[in-house]
Amino acid sequence: MPKAGIFARMVESAPEPLVVFQPARIADPGAQAQGELGWNAILEHIPMPLVVGTLEEVPRLVFMNREYVRLFGYRREEVPTIAEWMPLAYPDPVYRAEIIGWWLKMLANSIAEPGLVRSREVRIRAKDGRDVDAILNAMVLEAHVLVAFQDITGRRQQELEREQSNTRRQLAADLAGVGFWEYDFETGLETQDTQIHRIYGVAEGGDFGVWENRVHPEDLGAALRSIDGALASGGNGQGMDFRIVRPDGAIRWIRSKFHIARDSGGKPLRLTGIEFDITGDREIRGALEQALARSERENEEKSRFLASVSHEIRTPLSALVSLANSMLLEAEGHPLPEVYSQHLESVRAGGQYLNLILSNLLDLSAIEGGNTAMHCRDFYIGDWAEDVAGILAPIAKARGVRLEWVLPADPEARFRTDQVRLTQIVLNLAHNAVKFSIKPNAVVSIGVSMEGGRLGISVEDQGPGIDPARIDGLFGEYAQGSPVPRGADRGIGLGLAIVKKNVELLGGSVRAGLAEPTGMKFVVELPPVDAGGAA
Repeated sequence: MPKAGIFARMVESAPEPLVVFQPARIADPGAQAQGELGWNAILEHIPMPLVVGTLEEVPRLVFMNREYVRLFGYRREEVPTIAEWMPLAYPDPVYRAEIIGWWLKMLANSIAEPGLVRSREVRIRAKDGRDVDAILNAMVLEAHVLVAFQDITGRRQQELEREQSNTRRQLAADLAGVGFWEYDFETGLETQDTQIHRIYGVAEGGDFGVWENRVHPEDLGAALRSIDGALASGGNGQGMDFRIVRPDGAIRWIRSKFHIARDSGGKPLRLTGIEFDITGDREIRGALEQALARSERENEEKSRFLASVSHEIRTPLSALVSLANSMLLEAEGHPLPEVYSQHLESVRAGGQYLNLILSNLLDLSAIEGGNTAMHCRDFYIGDWAEDVAGILAPIAKARGVRLEWVLPADPEARFRTDQVRLTQIVLNLAHNAVKFSIKPNAVVSIGVSMEGGRLGISVEDQGPGIDPARIDGLFGEYAQGSPVPRGADRGIGLGLAIVKKNVELLGGSVRAGLAEPTGMKFVVELPPVDAGGAA
């Protein structure tokens, strides 16, 4: 049989001998042309890419429908022959040789089985440079080859993305130590990935055996009940924690999450799940719980110690302050030398200051221990301010500081809150202001106001102030905002922390800022507390 044209060149380059189909020539060219016109009209409206080629010595592409042009971009006048089409559609010479070999086999087989459709997947380079994945379906019809294409580029892209997603998921699962398993209810087949084998201590590729035999005996019942409950309830998801026993005897904690796939009638089909080792988390949580319990015990012991020590200190301290007060009252009727009076004032002021420190320590300990009980009642603001002024007066006098009080104009003004906590707030703010007022004849202003049922308190000093960047840290425990002036008590840094905690307990707010021209100003705002103790 003669070998001519492009098919001759194909056969000569083929890796094995091939039989070439040489179709008979049509005697009447006019009839052939008329037939082609009829076919063209039919094929043009088929909604899939189609092309028709001849089986001449120089095979031509005699028809391309609009879907073919839309998909690949080429028109018939651009690629009139198969010889011109091949390098454009298959630019890689190795792949092109593979395609040519397939065509030769297809044509040869069409002699033995004429009229059959031959198919294969191909990747064709479109005119705009895109690679189009398609299924090529070819059939020999007399002197022509009809080729239809099914575009599967989108499907291939989805498969690629799915494969990449699965790869990323597997990498993430391996990195996180997550294993996957599945159980098929119809076949009874259970499968596990390699990570599950690692979690359970089973050699990769080894026999996993029965899952129930690997669960800790004490946890098996609860684990099975969890699965059975999920199956019976009609739900789709569940989770559980249980222990396993590895072949080497090691006990590990496992967290399992599983999903139940059901048919339209609710019948379970598959059980799919993930598992990961949480032994480390369990150990950390156990250590934290032990540390928390130890800390709570230590706090209780500290609170008892502080209460005991403060009681032992406060009893003689109260007696000392009372004695100093009595002596000063006695001195009013029997004048003492000035130096003695100054000493008595110092004793009384020091006692009041020590009493304030003890109250702060006890209050902080109580708050940290969760004891935040409040005892709220109505009181006259004027009477309360007079009591507080009596406590502060000797402390301010000992420092050479003058206290200026500004009270509501209404002498009958009343407020409801925890009076003890309110007193502690003002004492701490005022004592702090007195301590930092180092100028001669310095003044500390204490303002009390009522507006809209809320109580406002302001304390302003004439001290050195503070770096604005450090204001936010003033209310921390043991915080020291500014260097303590020479001759002043350093304190322990609890005063402002107690102020903030008590203000928050009373449902209010406190803020600090710089005063003009120097010094600090603290502003407290408190809502009234109702009979139930709520602000």
